[in-house]
Amino acid sequence: MPGTRRSTKVPTDYIPILAETPSDLFGLVIVTRDGKVYAAGDVDYEFSIQSVSKPFTAALVMSEQSPEVVREKIGVEPTGLPSNSNRTPAGLHHGRRRARHPCWL
Repeated sequence: MPGTRRSTKVPTDYIPILAETPSDLFGLVIVTRDGKVYAAGDVDYEFSIQSVSKPFTAALVMSEQSPEVVREKIGVEPTGLPSNSNRTPAGLHHGRRRARHPCWL
């Protein structure tokens, strides 16, 4: 269709759930503070939220502990290494190098 933008990107295949998800789907739901729900697109499909969950997790930690607790961990992987580190602790990932964070390529 004229004026329609089509993606030529190949879906991520190293994360099984993303490889299984049809790339032409899109859904968005917004819930306001007073409980109103606005939905558009493929909202009945159960999408994997992946990294979209990070701001919500950070907000939860900040509200239950403190913003300082989150600041101490920003840029750190679960290994304790910086997120842009080339090092992989011995035995981690069965000897394979872990994939680099896409923001640091």
